Amino acid sequence: MRLVHGEQVRKLLIIYRTLMWSVIDYGSIVYNSAPDTAKNRLDVIQHKALHIACGAFCSTAASAMQVDTEELPLALRRSQQEIKYSVKVKSTNGHPAKSVADFHWTTRSKKFKVSTAPIYCKTLQYFWETNNQLTTQPTLPELPPWHLNPCNVDASLIDCCSEHQNPVLLKNLALARIESYSSSVHVYTDASKTSDNRTSAPFYILWLNVQHGS
Repeated sequence: MRLVHGEQVRKLLIIYRTLMWSVIDYGSIVYNSAPDTAKNRLDVIQHKALHIACGAFCSTAASAMQVDTEELPLALRRSQQEIKYSVKVKSTNGHPAKSVADFHWTTRSKKFKVSTAPIYCKTLQYFWETNNQLTTQPTLPELPPWHLNPCNVDASLIDCCSEHQNPVLLKNLALARIESYSSSVHVYTDASKTSDNRTSAPFYILWLNVQHGS
């Protein structure tokens, strides 16, 4: 049974997720190997916060409040963080923590509890079910961007005329300025929004006859 309703519940949940998630998730991959008795203290904090947000009675089950508020149990949330981190490590070439997500002979020589098992053992089922389908992250360029030559922006048309002048004159001035860069590769681009508020950035390269719109 709930004592608070509607907008008040939503605001209290926003406060909980803003203030608590960052603290609870910090280092969750590391402390997930701690004993269950230590991690149960965090479950008590989550249950108390959901009780306050929902205005529920003390006898209300934690699972019922988690379903009502669409909150994952902290154990599943920590498993989610481990999977995300393992995917990032495996898909990044030369990652310094590569050995954490790889098999090691000690994973078979030692007996672990479910809660204290290494990350490799905890995420093994996920990678087995997904058939190790990983996306490779874009590689960093050999030349850092701060070593590239700065772009020269020609803004001379801004000062020479006003948008309220004759449109034919403005068009001719723009074409004349474009013609002055005839020896360069022209890339025409524009940005806009679609009807469902998604950004779109098409471009067209006349010299290469390349065009793309998304």
